[in-house]
Amino acid sequence: MHMNNQKSYTIALIAVTLIVIFGAYYFYIQSKETHLFASLDAVTIQSDNIILEGEYQLKDTTWSPDASKFYVTENVGITDIGLPEYITYSIYDTNIETLAETEIKDSIVAGTPTWNGNNQLVTDKKIATLAESIQLTDRTLDEPPGYDLLDEVKYCNPNLETCGKRVDGLSFSPNKKYAAFISPYTAYDDSMPYDYRLFVLPQGAQSLDELVWFDKVTMGIEVSNPEFRWSSDSRYLLSGNAELFDMTDKEAIIPFEGYGKRTLLSPDESKALVVTAQQDRRDQNDYFHQQINVFVKNLSDGSEVQILSTQGDVRETGWVSASFSPDSKYGVYNLNKQLWIFNAETGEKTQLTTESGEYREPRWSTDGNNIIYNTGKEVRLITLTF
Repeated sequence: MHMNNQKSYTIALIAVTLIVIFGAYYFYIQSKETHLFASLDAVTIQSDNIILEGEYQLKDTTWSPDASKFYVTENVGITDIGLPEYITYSIYDTNIETLAETEIKDSIVAGTPTWNGNNQLVTDKKIATLAESIQLTDRTLDEPPGYDLLDEVKYCNPNLETCGKRVDGLSFSPNKKYAAFISPYTAYDDSMPYDYRLFVLPQGAQSLDELVWFDKVTMGIEVSNPEFRWSSDSRYLLSGNAELFDMTDKEAIIPFEGYGKRTLLSPDESKALVVTAQQDRRDQNDYFHQQINVFVKNLSDGSEVQILSTQGDVRETGWVSASFSPDSKYGVYNLNKQLWIFNAETGEKTQLTTESGEYREPRWSTDGNNIIYNTGKEVRLITLTF
């Protein structure tokens, strides 16, 4: 009897110990996954070093999923109207050993390249695979079945009494249930149409009456090359890094409200970070004056968290840009020649840097440990401590 009681006690003790161990491990993992750091005040700069020198334009930079690599874009050549001829992408690893200096020539509005794993960069026209040497292949768009009606999409100019096929920037959702494209809906003469609108065709549509008309979208320099980004569940579509659309409710969450807007989806796709820097020259004679707003929109309930609302001379404020931290709870933006970090859930913010300088296009690394930015002459890497 005594032996049985002792055996039962031992089993119970082992069970309790395992529960405590696994419970502690679970909460440790949860804390690591949901909290990058305890508070904004806990974040300090350990180092801020030059990693590249030259005329770099660090535009729409993203880190590889494991934060081991980043890329730098450069504008190359000048056209007759003063625009870059194309963009090249150079890919580096974080210990600044050049892995590949490519000349992936995409148009100036080719959009933001994306990482497909840690060793493959996908641009508008090319796929760059990183091995011992870089391998470039052409990017092709495979059309899923059920979209035969795309060949029937026409745009008719009422002033010219002409019609023609017009499907620009075709993109299929990850689940292949939607085809998104833009097409003009207003034109005044035989020049470039004035406005463009987003259209979505459901897979298997039997009639063009099933086309979903969305709002006007922001276009780049070349209207034939917009950029679409889908959420992983195919519900949200980001157009031109500006307008955000909901495929389920068929509405614009972040609508077109003039140019000078940038929208980012959070890494967990629960929020949208919106930066607007707009000039109203009807009311302001000063060419450099701008109104700046930064806010976070929660996609679950539509609530907004105001991060910043100010105005000033762009020569002092700079062109404001922002990005999320990898846990989607915080973010970083540049303003008045300083870097600021903010809480995306409360709106609390604090100044990160102390020295005045150019902090353009700050991008938080995917492991949370670094922020990369450019000064126009240098690319610099901030290492953080928590």
